Amino acid sequence: MMIFNLLVVFMVLREVAIACPFANKPTTGLRSATLADDMPKGISFLNFGLFLTDSLSTDDMHRKLQSKIISSKTSAAPVCSKGKTVVSEANMRIAYRQIKAEFHELMERSAEFAQSNILGSALRLAFHDAGEIDITSKDKLGPDGCLSNTSDNAGLIEEGTIAVTVIEPMWQKYCDKISRADFWALLGKLAAERGDPSHSLNIPFQYGRKDTSTCNSGVGRLPKAQPGLSEYDRVFVKQMGLTIADAVALIGAHTVGHVHPDHSGYGSREDESYLMLNIADNAWDESPDVFDNEYYKSLLLEVKSQYLFTVKSC
Repeated sequence: MMIFNLLVVFMVLREVAIACPFANKPTTGLRSATLADDMPKGISFLNFGLFLTDSLSTDDMHRKLQSKIISSKTSAAPVCSKGKTVVSEANMRIAYRQIKAEFHELMERSAEFAQSNILGSALRLAFHDAGEIDITSKDKLGPDGCLSNTSDNAGLIEEGTIAVTVIEPMWQKYCDKISRADFWALLGKLAAERGDPSHSLNIPFQYGRKDTSTCNSGVGRLPKAQPGLSEYDRVFVKQMGLTIADAVALIGAHTVGHVHPDHSGYGSREDESYLMLNIADNAWDESPDVFDNEYYKSLLLEVKSQYLFTVKSC
């Protein structure tokens, strides 16, 4: 059983994708705990008020961003300030309960704009950690609590990002009881449940993911922003062992959060005070703080636009 199939984000998005059937797959390898920017080529950012802020190609933009990235805590091997991480069911139950309470308290005291960015960062972090897997390689990688130091992870590894300033300090509080890989996956689960407008999503959580010290082994494995179906085939099908339907479900995570020009090159450069009052700007749909299927509906509603699909995307 591939580690990636245990990814919380994948389990979550199966619940909300439009017309994406999934076969039930066994989950082995992790101990069960009974505890309760980037569109394919041919889809225009213009339809969503999103656009490249610089007159550069996507590859040039990635090189420009890469030159600004400095290795930070999330792109370095996890180091627990409390010493060794001791994973046990007892410790996990304590950590799970306390992390869940702290996460919800954080969301309660955050403004709507901040909430949407926290949800987006948590889900993106969980996926990017697991997304560097290659089932044809010997290293396997998968969710290992460490991101490669590349522009593909821009917005998750720089100092000042939510991943570094909010999520990492939260893990440090419980790092003696839960691995960072498990923590990132747990936060992805909590983010999806928090954003669920029906308040009925309850995702089983499994622990046992091990942290790694070799963060850059997965360089080049994450999907690029623009190549389209060929890139989906390379990453999701060949590297991850998934299907195109699975890939369609996974990109539904774009329903929360925003694009950030400083991280991806996409989006308008309005000041934060404006964006806080207009949270749909730089977002993929009208409700970036809600985990729903509006991302898919936005694509369908925009199908009449001349910018939406090109022959090359089919």
